[in-house]
Amino acid sequence: SQYISDTTTSKKEATSHITRTTLTTEAEKVDITSSQPRINGDGDSTTERAETTTESTSLPTQPVTTAPDTTRPTTAYTTQPVTTAQDTTRPTISYTTQPARTSPETPLPTLVDWVKALEDFEGCYIPGTGGSIRDTVMSARNFYTESLTTCPEVKIGSILWPAVKIGNTTKAKCTKGDGFATFECGIERRCWKGQPDITGCASKKLQFLLKTVEISNTEITVAPPTIEQSIELSSQLAQATESEDTTMEDIMVTSQVLTAMTQKTEGGEVKDKEQVQAIVDNVVKTGSNLVSSNKSAMWDEMSQDDKVRSASTLLVAMETATVSMAQEINEPTVITQKNENIELELRVVDMSALEKEDKKELVYGSSNSDNSFSIPIETLKSFSKGGLAKTVFMTHYSMSDILGGRSKRQ
Repeated sequence: SQYISDTTTSKKEATSHITRTTLTTEAEKVDITSSQPRINGDGDSTTERAETTTESTSLPTQPVTTAPDTTRPTTAYTTQPVTTAQDTTRPTISYTTQPARTSPETPLPTLVDWVKALEDFEGCYIPGTGGSIRDTVMSARNFYTESLTTCPEVKIGSILWPAVKIGNTTKAKCTKGDGFATFECGIERRCWKGQPDITGCASKKLQFLLKTVEISNTEITVAPPTIEQSIELSSQLAQATESEDTTMEDIMVTSQVLTAMTQKTEGGEVKDKEQVQAIVDNVVKTGSNLVSSNKSAMWDEMSQDDKVRSASTLLVAMETATVSMAQEINEPTVITQKNENIELELRVVDMSALEKEDKKELVYGSSNSDNSFSIPIETLKSFSKGGLAKTVFMTHYSMSDILGGRSKRQ
């Protein structure tokens, strides 16, 4: 089983890269309340009292008769009725709380188990992959209709595959060389089966290497390659991928060779650190050759789908090969390899030593990046066997530029 984490970060000097880590083991109710505002405007009644020497200005009154006074003139007094000023209190405003408006209920969408839906297309070629599982399923449904009687026309790499009836295999001439590629339209699942067989379109050298490793893995009577033969095979693969005249088909076949040459390891000769180091060095060199700047034209000619397919196939193959090599080492070891395109670090860790050092995590940081990646010690323990935990850290400095366009490359 594998514990894998992908992290896309930025290099120093703004160069993006992809870091992949492999941990190996053997084994709405609405409530509206409106409060009536309080009005502070109480009018005060005022009372006036008028005093005059003449008659009332409001209501007529009877003359007042007084007795003569010999000391001072007689003055008549009258009392004006009390007048109350008009109440100036503002009118009371009443509010009515409207009931909350409730939107009409919208039915919930039906949930789709996209993982289960993808099972209907298991083993089928699906165009436009590289997105989410949902996107992959929708792409497959649009490509393969229910009333399908033929596998639809599709272009993969440089080859245009014509529509072919269910159950038939079609053959197409390679764009380079005199070889042919084949593609089968399945019966049980009405779809193109997996990937086209483009072995015949790869370089003669790569075809030879693939045939060599396939024979040793499939023929019972053929003994597994010796350690020296495995090292030589990986060296020849690195040399074959140095050519500038490389095609997408070469990348796919190279990935097959990388996977196959490290597949049959159990029961073989025990490899020491130096022998594992030699094979790992050649694996890293092979991968770097295929993403180097002199291969820019090849990648630029590919469609985005082909770029994703080729790059992901190569990444998985490199991981498979290096993880297989990590399984060959049964003592604490650190193997590093670095070039302009790829940086790798393989570690076999003694868990008891880490515990004595009271470390909480295992940290990896590539030399060309400010970022680091860490694995908690408890996670390492769960993947360890015999007291050893084996990890492979790999940083790809060119891969994100290839997938996003070479214009970003510095």
